[in-house]
Amino acid sequence: MNAKRHNEAWNKQESLTFLNMYLDSIKYRDERVVLDSIAAKLERTYDAIKLRVQEVKSILTNGVEGLSVSKHTPHMIEAIEQIKKEKNFSNAKLKLLF
Repeated sequence: MNAKRHNEAWNKQESLTFLNMYLDSIKYRDERVVLDSIAAKLERTYDAIKLRVQEVKSILTNGVEGLSVSKHTPHMIEAIEQIKKEKNFSNAKLKLLF
């Protein structure tokens, strides 16, 4: 089943919202619950949110884990860099959370 915004491209703000929601919740809740909550908030499918988790893993590991490097989106790369600065997170800390 497609979500309301299934075919819309992600923008930087939506990527930031995803990252903030994920990072604020993942330490205390099951990943499935966190991803379902994010999907509902962003009007996306669970699978779309899970794909973003894989994209973040790939970006943080330069394509070693998650998706291939060709699947990286510029807005997610920018959003990760912004989150790292705002929350003072290193790549290693983010890898642990994702």
